[in-house]
Amino acid sequence: MTSIGSYAFSNCAGLVSLTIGNSVTSIGFSAFSNCAGLVSLTIGNSVTSIGPYSFSGCEGLDSVYIPGSVAEIGYRAFYECSNLRSVVLNEGLTTIGNHTFYDCASLRSVVMPESVTEIGSNAFDGCVNMEKIAIPDGVESIESRTFYRCKNLRTLTIGRNVSQISRDALDSCIALDTLFYNADSLPDFEYGTALERKTPFIDSVRTIIMGDSVRYIPRNMLRFKCRKWSSYDYPLGRLEYLKIGGRVREVRDDLCRDMDSLKCLILPESLKVIGNNAFMYCSKLRFIEIPDSVVTIGDYAFSGCLWDSVRIGASVKHIGQNAFESYHTFSTNVKILYDADSLEDCTYNIFGSWLDTVVVGDKVRFIPGHVFQDKYIEH
Repeated sequence: MTSIGSYAFSNCAGLVSLTIGNSVTSIGFSAFSNCAGLVSLTIGNSVTSIGPYSFSGCEGLDSVYIPGSVAEIGYRAFYECSNLRSVVLNEGLTTIGNHTFYDCASLRSVVMPESVTEIGSNAFDGCVNMEKIAIPDGVESIESRTFYRCKNLRTLTIGRNVSQISRDALDSCIALDTLFYNADSLPDFEYGTALERKTPFIDSVRTIIMGDSVRYIPRNMLRFKCRKWSSYDYPLGRLEYLKIGGRVREVRDDLCRDMDSLKCLILPESLKVIGNNAFMYCSKLRFIEIPDSVVTIGDYAFSGCLWDSVRIGASVKHIGQNAFESYHTFSTNVKILYDADSLEDCTYNIFGSWLDTVVVGDKVRFIPGHVFQDKYIEH
């Protein structure tokens, strides 16, 4: 026998254990659907495709091991396997179909191989107990509602070749806390005519770590719009830790504007430009270190940040208007570490009016006019 046909054992409620031999290469449409008593499943090493609805409604299944011979899992293949807790997918698998693990409410663990290139819409919709998942580097698109209603998903890794993320891919992932972001091809996020959000990322995210493969941060990646008829957009409201990838050369205008939750910012040594208003009113950002690679700091880039310490990197040539203007009181201990040896021009009132301490680096040979003009400096 080389194949199992459509509906071959569908609704066999008394079937408890199933071993599919090594001669079988395909499992047909709904072949074992609604075998509610099926507890043990072994799939042979010659199976190359698992058809649509093959094991849908097999409520007794606890774990599934998909051998490396399987290249495609059809849509709804494990649909509503409500007690399925663990799935192991092996190298060789390329396609996970639409709704494949839909409403697998007990599913906690899925290991996806790097060979996967396609994950269908709603593939993990309703996997309410899944806590973490990693999108392989070969995947280019995260489709509509792929992780919809994964309300306990806490950690998500996005592979480097992802070039499209549907705006509703992560809807209702209310516990999503940590995002490992490696994508290097995502376009800018813009408003749609009927969609309110710009970014697909959820407001619950507290930590974003960008990998070294990232060279470009899409516009509006960290911003969303509450109402489609409003002209104002908002930042992700709970983000506390942001590490920008090691190949990024520019931080776009307004990236984190008004993000008053941000506490820790790590900028890469590859960075050349920090855009206008990029971190404006990040009021909890207390320590700012500008890498030596940075050449330009835009207008109001860090304005409104109640920083305690700022280091200006050695290669900075231009600092824009009110770039570090803050609203400290006279009792605040505010420190500037000034290492810029290439500053060519700056505007008046870069740092606001009050500085407690200014430390000029040993390699600084020239300080242009206006840098510290009219400042209350004690040390």
